[in-house]
Amino acid sequence: MEIDDIIDAALDCCVREQPSFADAAARRLGTVTVEVAAGASRLWISARGGRLVADRRPSAATISVAASLPTILSLLDGKVALLDALKRGEVLVRGPVDALLRGDGAFESFLQGMLRARSSEVPLRQLRQLVGNETLTEVGHEHQA
Repeated sequence: MEIDDIIDAALDCCVREQPSFADAAARRLGTVTVEVAAGASRLWISARGGRLVADRRPSAATISVAASLPTILSLLDGKVALLDALKRGEVLVRGPVDALLRGDGAFESFLQGMLRARSSEVPLRQLRQLVGNETLTEVGHEHQA
């Protein structure tokens, strides 16, 4: 499983089980497109048809967000605050202020919905597994050097 699939599952989970939060996220995002660089993957998240959609095809992004998979997991698990991760350069964000505010509001609504959804543990477990596999691969490469 790749991060793209996990993000798709998380978006679907929110739409299916917490539609009011999914609707709020799409409304708050509006016309903003977010380019997300998560580990080695890139996707573009936008609001279409009243819901958040992750697209693997490049499109014009209004804002960009980049973070490693372990950082994303630490944020979702509440082990690190977003502001602290931003200050340390673990999360990089670029774009006009008004778009960043829309993106922040949409992300907040999405997270509130996803974390309330009963099946949210599935994509979180998949992310933990993916992060664990990446960490093992990195350690293996270090020992080979």
